[in-house]
Amino acid sequence: MARGDLMGAALADGGKTLMESDPEVSEAIDFLEFYRDTARWWQQMPSLRARPKGVVVVVPPWNFPVAIPCGGVAAALAAGNTVIIKPASDTVLVAWEMCQCFWRGGVSKQALQFLPCSAHARGASSSTTRRSAP
Repeated sequence: MARGDLMGAALADGGKTLMESDPEVSEAIDFLEFYRDTARWWQQMPSLRARPKGVVVVVPPWNFPVAIPCGGVAAALAAGNTVIIKPASDTVLVAWEMCQCFWRGGVSKQALQFLPCSAHARGASSSTTRRSAP
């Protein structure tokens, strides 16, 4: 179900075709498995002590709306950090669906916070500028 929701959001919000979004969802799953396994490996090292840094802000690009934000969120959470995800304004729905997956999987809304912003915010480029560029 989540795969279809993510692919549908990438189609509706990000303009991705199903042929483009399907492998991106697979890559996101690979990131989840990699960071989970890596965190477990580090925990088994008795001579090492890892500590979280605090808050990580993930600001992914619009052109890879599933895999890149998922990898950033998964890496930060696996390291014990709190995450704020600020998706590209053109792919807010995709990031929302991805956050729903994390929350359903047991990540608290305090550990993963969703912060969408307008494209017209200071320093952001508008979608019309981005899409009209050669």
